[in-house]
Amino acid sequence: MPCSAQILLLCLMSVSACSAGCVEVDSGTEAVNGNSFKINCISCKKRGETTATAFTEWLFKGKQDSDYTLIFQYISQVASIHDERFTERLAWSGTNHTNDIQDMSITITNVTFNHTGDYKCTVNRTLHFEAHEFLINVTKYVHLTVVEKGDGGYGCKPWLMTLLLAPCSEVEKCCNETHILTRHTIERTCGVLKSCFCCLHLSGRFLQYSTQKVSM
Repeated sequence: MPCSAQILLLCLMSVSACSAGCVEVDSGTEAVNGNSFKINCISCKKRGETTATAFTEWLFKGKQDSDYTLIFQYISQVASIHDERFTERLAWSGTNHTNDIQDMSITITNVTFNHTGDYKCTVNRTLHFEAHEFLINVTKYVHLTVVEKGDGGYGCKPWLMTLLLAPCSEVEKCCNETHILTRHTIERTCGVLKSCFCCLHLSGRFLQYSTQKVSM
């Protein structure tokens, strides 16, 4: 079997094995000034059949801050903003209509340069068993950088191929559609592979396992 076919088969098997249920995907880290930006925080239950309740708190530390400050809470399906820097700028983008939440993501609307900094997502989950309860705490970190707006809403990078601002011909429209489709496919594939293979999953900006250990 050719090498390219083997790689394609591996990707298809990975997607098939991990597509069901909850998948933990890393958050993006670069927002564009003036646009909306979703910060991912996904914490999957290890046992899907177990009843659970969870709530989350988001904290933020800006460039000039010495410590983290509480900015957002989501408890019992009620969202609340606790920092004036984010007033009317934060929206819940996680699990809805249940207290058993696994997606704790939020969206910053109309991002500004003041939103550059470190975000901490704390997950407090209680597993309910017949005779007892078990508390699990998970913390995830995201460092967000805000950049100037570039062509088509992408950050300004000299090496980045961006969308055409005002496509006129069918060829230009096709180029934009292909660009969007390709980008989404690559992002989804990377997220699935990171969830399937721990050696590729970045946690705190370092590999969880060495390549030597994973290959054993």
